Amino acid sequence: MTEKFSKQALKEVLTAAEAAKIYGVNPQTIKDACRGVRKWKKFNDDEYRQCSSGWFVTRSGMDRLFGEKKVKK
Repeated sequence: MTEKFSKQALKEVLTAAEAAKIYGVNPQTIKDACRGVRKWKKFNDDEYRQCSSGWFVTRSGMDRLFGEKKVKK
């Protein structure tokens, strides 16, 4: 894996809290989408991951479910 790929890959992944702030969505809504609480708003298996510190989601998954970013970073 090249260094360039690693940096790009890390830019694609957000914590649920980061994603909530950037996209203007409640963090619980993101967690619910990871768990599949609402079938119409669920991340695909390759768009999220749970770890001991919380949920990670991809920017592409956020764009698909919630549209473009609401807040500029």
